[in-house]
Amino acid sequence: MIRQVMALLRSFVRRPSFLAATVLPLACGLGAAVAVFSLVQHLLMGPLGLPEADRVLAVSQNLPELGGAAPMSAASILAIAEHQSSFQSLASLQVTDRTLTERGEPVRVKVASVTPSFFVLGATRPALGRLFNADDGLLTSAQTMIFGNGSVAILTDSLWKSRFGADPTVVGKSLVLDGRWYQIVGVMPPEFQYPLAAQLWIPLGFGGIAPQDFGGFYFQTIARLKPGAGVDKASSDLARIAAVLRPAAPKITRGLTFEVESLRERLVGDRRTSMLLLFGLTLVIVLGVSANTAQILLARILARQRDLALRLVLGASQGEVTGLVLAEGLVLALLGWGLGVALAWLTLSFFGRVLPQHPLGLLSLGLNGPVVAFSLGIALASGLILGFVPALAMRRRSLLTHLREGAIQSSPGPRQRRLHRLLLVTQLGLALVLIASGTLLYASFARLQSVHLGFNPASLATIDLKLPNESYDPARLRSFTSQAVEALRGIPGVSAAAAGLRLPVLDPGGGIWFSLPEHHELATKNQVAATFNTVTPGFFSTLRIPLLAGRDFAAQDRTGGEPVAIIDQVLARQFFGSENPIGRPLVLTPWPDVRRRIIGVVGAVKFGGLKGEPVPTVYVPEDQVPLGQVRLVVRSQGPLAAALDAARKRIWGIDPHLAFDAFGTYEDRIEVLSTPDRWALRLVLALGLLGLVLSGSCIYAMTTQLVSQRFRELGIRLALGSPPSRVVRQVISERLPDVVAGLILGLGGVWMIGRWAGSSVLFEVSAQDPLLLGVSVVILAGAALLALLLPAWRAARIDPMTILR
Repeated sequence: MIRQVMALLRSFVRRPSFLAATVLPLACGLGAAVAVFSLVQHLLMGPLGLPEADRVLAVSQNLPELGGAAPMSAASILAIAEHQSSFQSLASLQVTDRTLTERGEPVRVKVASVTPSFFVLGATRPALGRLFNADDGLLTSAQTMIFGNGSVAILTDSLWKSRFGADPTVVGKSLVLDGRWYQIVGVMPPEFQYPLAAQLWIPLGFGGIAPQDFGGFYFQTIARLKPGAGVDKASSDLARIAAVLRPAAPKITRGLTFEVESLRERLVGDRRTSMLLLFGLTLVIVLGVSANTAQILLARILARQRDLALRLVLGASQGEVTGLVLAEGLVLALLGWGLGVALAWLTLSFFGRVLPQHPLGLLSLGLNGPVVAFSLGIALASGLILGFVPALAMRRRSLLTHLREGAIQSSPGPRQRRLHRLLLVTQLGLALVLIASGTLLYASFARLQSVHLGFNPASLATIDLKLPNESYDPARLRSFTSQAVEALRGIPGVSAAAAGLRLPVLDPGGGIWFSLPEHHELATKNQVAATFNTVTPGFFSTLRIPLLAGRDFAAQDRTGGEPVAIIDQVLARQFFGSENPIGRPLVLTPWPDVRRRIIGVVGAVKFGGLKGEPVPTVYVPEDQVPLGQVRLVVRSQGPLAAALDAARKRIWGIDPHLAFDAFGTYEDRIEVLSTPDRWALRLVLALGLLGLVLSGSCIYAMTTQLVSQRFRELGIRLALGSPPSRVVRQVISERLPDVVAGLILGLGGVWMIGRWAGSSVLFEVSAQDPLLLGVSVVILAGAALLALLLPAWRAARIDPMTILR
């Protein structure tokens, strides 16, 4: 066996062109499949940094009266913790941005506030020090607080190494977050990375009024099932608890239900369909590559019929000859597998550096055991296809007949021609699936890039700041925001500057509920959900959000002045219709005794990404409702890089201890949001191009082979007066049914994939769009026609006299 394999390898080496034509396409196809499977396996099945992660559930609440699903409130968490019987442990957490000012330049870090039970649920020992205990979650002034943090901290392995130099004596030392001191009590091992964004953990505790706080939706909640308990038992427990809580705060909890799902499912979200679709397309390209290579091997076997027949005459069995052909396919597939795995490793290393971080992490992508085993299985399956197809074309009787007739030129019989045609139709169908997928994704991405945002991000720079609550009281917050905006406006080349709590597209929507006391349609309803934003005067003109009615905020809209608000056109249209909303009152639920007068209506903008529709939005003056998180925006008439550099210096001139959350141009930050879609599009387009090239080369090779076998016949036809154009038409017409059959097969595949995944993957594009599918068909049909024309034209130029002589 080893000798046969070595002989095959030597024969391949002697034919480098054959080796390149078979192994390189296989390596590209298998490499793509391995890379995408690694990504899918990591995101959908990989570790979460929590032991026995399959038993960890995400718990959320659904409030129909307030717009649907929402994070958990403190009252709901405490009620579940007291009355549930299905969970081994229950933990809540909240991830926030804070400024770390100890040890070097101020930096923004992601801090996870977690209940002490969080690390019990994680079931992981610290690398250094200890975990949080129950005392760490106890709060001072507990009766007047909803929740708060203790004074200790646990570091991630990455922050311990990057900020503290992997100091083994770090336990017991201190750090400063937002001006407050925390003592370091532990360091977690590198494999514990949940939540991934967090760089350190601080304890979270609930105060005495937390059991009455049903309206503060601040917390993610996760739970570990008890041994033997299942999701159904947990759902039943939560349904019982929800029924008890519904009367507690009717305006909020009416219709309250709790929902549980696998934590992995929660983190993966709607990416599952797109990832599985991408994986399916790579398997399509593997099938296409295998079909193409099988065509080449089939032609090689036909050319070796005399040699194989001689082996039979000299005593070889049919099984030995078939085994030789199968071994050839397997050896080629394994060579392609080895090269493909190397290509996949390079691709994953590249993607891990350039793609934005995902909640499940991408930097740890690699070729683990399951990925290598899967790739080897795919390679062996491809090898069997490569060997099985030529083996089907061989029969002992046909080989011996070929030898007796002393044929000098290989010519396929009916069985071989049927195999050729089947492979061709299959490859064309697979190629159309890939090309149509690329065309649809391209159209979807183009729609996404041209979506109307409601504002103009060109020439805008953004600076995100989180001001520490410990050192910034409301008066200082107002003063800082005013000073920062005025300082930015004074930069040469800056035409406008403003600040807001949320920036369109970059920040999520939601955040508040409101009521319209004088609106008859809302008389019997509770509050309505809306996006809440606090902004400074000039925010709308800086972003170039159009003012449709009324006026903008002005200097008189300050603390102590009349409470005012501006609404967007979505809210105005939805609740006022053709009525004029200017002057009407509006109440925001955090301030139930404050009636704000609507003074303006502005254009609608998107929050929470490029997809989705604008939702009702309420703006209030920042001076009346100062918050610690500030987004500064600067419109510059000159280079944005220079404006950003000057802005950094001016802000540090006001407070040198501040760190920046984000710092860059608005367009660059929007572009980051579409990076996963852009890379998915590039990958699918590359797969489509590969499928197009393979199908075109397959048609060309097959037609060339058939034409070469009919040179004598075509030469006689030309000698008898047949015009060259008729020869061209004849050659093309013989392959045309195969091309049409392949296109029909491909359209069927596109239709099935579109029914399954089109609406969840495509943006404002139908998977059955006749124009886009027509473009895909034209592209593939054009390539097929070109591949037919070249050998047909060569056949039409045969010199009849040469053939006759």
